[in-house]
This record gives sequence, C-alpha cells and structure tokens, in this order.
Amino acid sequence: MEKTADKWGKSGQGDEWQEKWFEHYDATGKSEKWAHKWCSLDRNTPLDVGHAHVWHERWGEKYDGQGGSTKYTDKWAERWVGDGWDKWGDKWDENFNPSAQGVKQGETWWEGKHGDRWNRSWGEGHNGSGWVHKYGKSSSGEHWDTHVQQETWYERFPHFGFFHCFDNSVQLRAVRKPSDSENDGEKQ
Repeated sequence: MEKTADKWGKSGQGDEWQEKWFEHYDATGKSEKWAHKWCSLDRNTPLDVGHAHVWHERWGEKYDGQGGSTKYTDKWAERWVGDGWDKWGDKWDENFNPSAQGVKQGETWWEGKHGDRWNRSWGEGHNGSGWVHKYGKSSSGEHWDTHVQQETWYERFPHFGFFHCFDNSVQLRAVRKPSDSENDGEKQ
C-alpha cells in the first residue's frame, strides 16, 4: 500500500514552497517513509534572528520487516546578510541490522558569507556487546574517541505499519476491484 503527496505554492511576491512525501507499507512488515520540504522567501524580506530566507528538510526511514532499519534527516538553511549568504545545517543517520549491530552518525555545520566554516561530526558504533564506540571531532579542535557501557536502542519496527495504514484507509478499502464490478454487472 502506498500513499504519496506533492504540494507546491507560490505567492505573487515570488515566495515559494514545496512538500513531497511518500509512504509504502507491505504485509511482510517492510515499510518506507520519507518527506522532502523546502521554502524560499525573497532575500530582502526582514527576518527575526535565527530565521532563514531559504530552508530545506529531508527525512526518511526504512524498515526491513525483520528488525533492521535505516533512518536519516538532513536540514539546512540560508540567510541573506546584505552582501552574501550565511548557511547552516545538521544531519544524522542510523543504520542497524536485525541483530542490533550498526552505526549512528551526524554532523552540524555553519558557513559564513565570506567563506569561513565550522563543523562538528560524531558517530557511534554498536556491535551488540553492550559497549558502544563513541567518536567525533570538530573544526575547532574538539576530538573524542571512547567506549562506554551502554545498551543499544533503535527503532526495529515502524510505529505505524501496514495494518495501521489499512485500518485507517476507509476510502481506499471502499474502492471495488474491477473484477468485483464486472461480476455485479453480469448478475443484473
């Protein structure tokens, strides 16, 4: 079963946005969901501190039906600051097999209008032993690499699966199969 959407809008002043999303569920427990969104305002629009003229967001998750999963998110923004763009963002992803072995990793970054940059990246390695390898670094000199005793947690199965989707699809379930419609016509 699949659900999709693609919404788009544009104002008379040129401000624009779009949102796309996709959901797929099957009876074996496999599922995939993602969304991509963006918005763009005229660069001369006055903004509050911390807000952007352009922003993007992508996220997704995929479940194999056996306890393995992959998830990600990626967000970034751009703000016009008079004679150039400041840009910033963060992203992370995780990938686990059904045996709870996998990796979580991410990055936060910033780029100024004159080319100055900063970033911090991090990661976690999970091998199912009860110990987690945590590591990371930043462009400002931070660095860590350690092992900590910690149980692994990740979402093994979607919180909303095929049967939830099917139960909530009243209109979809009411659509008759062509073969049912043809048989009804023959009975008349």
